[in-house]
Amino acid sequence: MRLNTFTLIKNSLPIAFAYLILGFTFGALFSLKGGSTLESFVISLFCFAGAAQFVALEFYKPHFPVLLFFVTIFILNIRHIFYGLSFIGSWKGLKNIYLFGSLTDENFGISSLYRNHDLKDRDWIKIFALNQSYWVIGCTLGTLVPLKLISNIQGADFSLIALFVAIFASSIRKRRAKHANQ
Repeated sequence: MRLNTFTLIKNSLPIAFAYLILGFTFGALFSLKGGSTLESFVISLFCFAGAAQFVALEFYKPHFPVLLFFVTIFILNIRHIFYGLSFIGSWKGLKNIYLFGSLTDENFGISSLYRNHDLKDRDWIKIFALNQSYWVIGCTLGTLVPLKLISNIQGADFSLIALFVAIFASSIRKRRAKHANQ
């Protein structure tokens, strides 16, 4: 089954709002730490893990303990290994490196919407790349805000938790509806 672009974008809107807001928050905080727009873009492009990026803010200083940083990030993201286990055998070839690396909490959650669609690897790449683009855009735009406006950002970090709860609740509702129709 081919993915309809409109449906793909419509289904990704909750993730878009959360990623844009949270990414914007990261970008703003990153610029407060002295990070540049280009650095924020590159980091968000290659480190598609929001929680890890926020933790990395604490290590973004001279003479930070690199080993502690890597151990912390590994422990924080170990859950992604378990997410990936549910897709073993589903994704084939070198493309699966991107797919497994992009399996964030939200991408794992939204994958339940598409589990029964018999999607090809290229469709999964579209889904995950679209979501990652929201994150990259948010992180990049956040660095462009004048520092005076962002010195008191509070509460935006809750948006990602709310998003994951919404995706989880939607998944449960769809499964109940499916079992009720059988």
